[in-house]
Amino acid sequence: MDSQFSRLRDSIKKYEKWTISYTKDLRIPMMGYTVAINSVFAIMIAATYLFGNVKSGTADSTFLLNLLFYIIITPIITVTLTKMMYAGENTMVVEDALSRIDSILEMQPLKETEKKEIPADTSITFDNVSFRYKGASKDEILSHEVQDGTTMMDNQGYDIAFKNVGFSYNIGDAVLKDVIFTAKQGEVIALIGPSFWMKQRRLWM
Repeated sequence: MDSQFSRLRDSIKKYEKWTISYTKDLRIPMMGYTVAINSVFAIMIAATYLFGNVKSGTADSTFLLNLLFYIIITPIITVTLTKMMYAGENTMVVEDALSRIDSILEMQPLKETEKKEIPADTSITFDNVSFRYKGASKDEILSHEVQDGTTMMDNQGYDIAFKNVGFSYNIGDAVLKDVIFTAKQGEVIALIGPSFWMKQRRLWM
């Protein structure tokens, strides 16, 4: 199970690194696009000053009226294009969600057995069942050694002592180290602290 958890955690880490790097790579292009579509009117004013004879005082009134119209209408067009862009993005998300739902609804139901039998009770029996994750070298149930125990018990009370206990998800990645305490009979003891997932969440935030 430790190897399966390690693969899951590695997949989450790889996806996290990919999303962060992808977001960072798109920061500058997105900033450039936003500045470009919102500064068209400023470019038009500069172009008018340079090429519209404004400096010499011989600019045509019709030309200036047309310029004023485009300066007013350009921000509206920019906002419309931005809304269309986000609408297109949301449309792709909805289409993907609907395709996933359709793939589930299109699944064929299991066929009923031709020889119908009435169960004697509601119990479930597992006979020679095994399970293996994709890429695993062993079955998760049958391939592990049976833990041996003893029928003899020579305890002094019912306290449980933990001495130099450690725990880690991976080798060298210790979560608990050299923990020493005694769980007294009848007491409730809890180890309180951030888990691995909470640590990952804090790093992400």
